[in-house]
Amino acid sequence: MLTTRTRSLKVGVFAGIPVKIHWTFGFIIVFIAYISYRDNLSLAGAGWMSITFLMLFTCVVLHEFGHALAARKYGIGTLDILLTPIGGIARLKSTPQKPAHELIIAIAGPLVNLVIIILTGIYLFFSVDESVISGLQENFTIDSFQGLMFYLLIINVMLFTFNLVPAFPMDGGRVLRSLLSFRLNKLRATTIATITGRIIAVIFVILSILFSNISLGIIGIFIYLMARQEYVSVKNQYRLENSFVKDLMRSDFHFFYTDDPIQKVFAIFNSTSEKSFLVYNHNHQLEGVLHELFLRQIKFQNPAEPIGMVVSQQFEYLHEDMKVQQVLDMMQKNGYSILPVTKDNQITGVVDRNDLLRFLSKRN
Repeated sequence: MLTTRTRSLKVGVFAGIPVKIHWTFGFIIVFIAYISYRDNLSLAGAGWMSITFLMLFTCVVLHEFGHALAARKYGIGTLDILLTPIGGIARLKSTPQKPAHELIIAIAGPLVNLVIIILTGIYLFFSVDESVISGLQENFTIDSFQGLMFYLLIINVMLFTFNLVPAFPMDGGRVLRSLLSFRLNKLRATTIATITGRIIAVIFVILSILFSNISLGIIGIFIYLMARQEYVSVKNQYRLENSFVKDLMRSDFHFFYTDDPIQKVFAIFNSTSEKSFLVYNHNHQLEGVLHELFLRQIKFQNPAEPIGMVVSQQFEYLHEDMKVQQVLDMMQKNGYSILPVTKDNQITGVVDRNDLLRFLSKRN
């Protein structure tokens, strides 16, 4: 099943967690074909290479399941695990608030790789003699089961080591922050972890220049940019803690009745900045909402069709004294684009996605 929102292919559900492959993963197939052509590999050689890539990304998925299952222990769900050409992402529904929880969730992924290292190491130690290991080290091949096991050991050592680099977005950055958070607040801990990550990123770039290794440079730039992104995210969370719905709600908004024609909605949709709307019945009771994404995608054969035929019941009520962070989480989790605001059981305004984006932009 192709998921249009993330342009990814759902390959299965394991332990209740969807696993998806991003569309860019197709570049891996192109890469394998290119290497096979460049090195004039036989069909068997290309097959072994495909198996090694499959094994690599299987280890990445297991690594991400380590995070997801550890998060589940603390009541944090996982939206999905997304596999991309540069690694995997376990997209948690919320972030751990306690340092101990973040530490365990962050370290769980590398621990999966450590278990694989131990198991493959034991296998190689007892089933392969020293001369074979020396041969694999000197003339590394993957055209045998022993070669695959040796490769499995190496890639998990690399995954374990790389992920524990103390820089965002690697697990090591979160481990460092969680340890600092036992003594400092989360923003201060994130600041120190961000600075540490940027220093490491600069070192990577310098090493890439000294040793003419472009890969190190790309990794360094990636770490530098992602460290900033994590800092901004946490800083926004702190700012939003003292911001409330009443600070961004609109009391002046367009609304419609269930028997209004859909063309009336599009007249407002196309001529104003409002893109999502509340819909009332003739007793002026809220019947539902019209979300922006729905209005952008829907096509009507009859423009006079009443709104009541397509109104959505997917919404929740907000209160003026709710924190903006709660609204942000609610909209991201459920895909809402507009929500009614109440006070004393009366609708006093609305908050839509554009209001929220403008508010966050001003706060930044």
